[in-house]
Amino acid sequence: MFDIMTSASVRRDRVPIFIACNKSDRMNAFSPEFVKKRLEKEIDVLLTTVGDLSDTKGAEDEEVAIAKTEPGVAFKFAQALCPVTTGPVSGLKGNTKALKPFLAS
Repeated sequence: MFDIMTSASVRRDRVPIFIACNKSDRMNAFSPEFVKKRLEKEIDVLLTTVGDLSDTKGAEDEEVAIAKTEPGVAFKFAQALCPVTTGPVSGLKGNTKALKPFLAS
């Protein structure tokens, strides 16, 4: 997810992203909200790490900017440059209802 969101072409074109939370039919499945919050935390850690490595970048490298946030503020998908949507899906049961509005837009 981090590699996709930091891709120059994805950021430039503001490519919409759908996070499909598969296996939603299972009783012990994580909710899309839980998955979203967990990914936000992971991406925030990666952004912090990339920021800490800024002194190792070459002159041609650019700073990674995937959201409209102030330095020191935790990453949230709501501020992402690319619109990000999450939804429950189940390949086994054919439940793709949450994906249909995303594909239609």
